[in-house]
Amino acid sequence: MRQFPFQAERVQDLEEGDFWALLMPDGRFAALQVTHLKRSGRHSRTKFVVGIVDWRGDALPTVGDINRRRILAQGYWGQDHLDNAGIVVLGNEPHTELLPGLAANFETGRGDALPTEIWPGAMAARIERAFREAPAPDR
Repeated sequence: MRQFPFQAERVQDLEEGDFWALLMPDGRFAALQVTHLKRSGRHSRTKFVVGIVDWRGDALPTVGDINRRRILAQGYWGQDHLDNAGIVVLGNEPHTELLPGLAANFETGRGDALPTEIWPGAMAARIERAFREAPAPDR
């Protein structure tokens, strides 16, 4: 059984649903989540799909905060992100919802992948854009 939090050092350390926080320029946190992994074949040890969770908060996100939230945008990340970013996985919550048009598995995707050079400013800017462009939630 995995213990949280933990430092993700390899793509193989991750599971779908794992999430972590990113401190934004305004001092609040955003949440990112592993939405797809390949366990074998090409890219299985080097890449994964990360989603921007429809959540912002003043404290680190919890499983309860992430549960049933929407994924606003996605992109491929790789081992280099883990090497450079120092990602600390806070928990695992597999019950999030992909917005229409987002990749349903590792093999498909959108053209607006998250930037490769992500820390610190580019990732924060992409998160802000995802929040601006997201459709209003269904009520």
